[in-house]
Amino acid sequence: MTSSNKLDKSKIILQYITKFERARIIGARSLQLSQGAPSLIDIDDSFDFSPFEMATKEFNARVLPIGINRSFPNKKQVHFTLQKLKDKDFINQIAE
Repeated sequence: MTSSNKLDKSKIILQYITKFERARIIGARSLQLSQGAPSLIDIDDSFDFSPFEMATKEFNARVLPIGINRSFPNKKQVHFTLQKLKDKDFINQIAE
């Protein structure tokens, strides 16, 4: 495997959140909401959402101020937020 293939693979890896990261983020936010934290998105008062449903909606809206740390085999660590996953310039910068 050449270095260019490794670079391309790292770009792909950085664009997605793993199911484990997703579960951890939604679970942590659900706990915060159940303990009285304010919602970060506008939700109509006529609907009664569970903390899990509200956390999932916030996650899908990418408004959570939660960071993710990833470690790679080459000892490189990357810290990013959910908002940066949309930013292609950030992904290209990390993969260099």
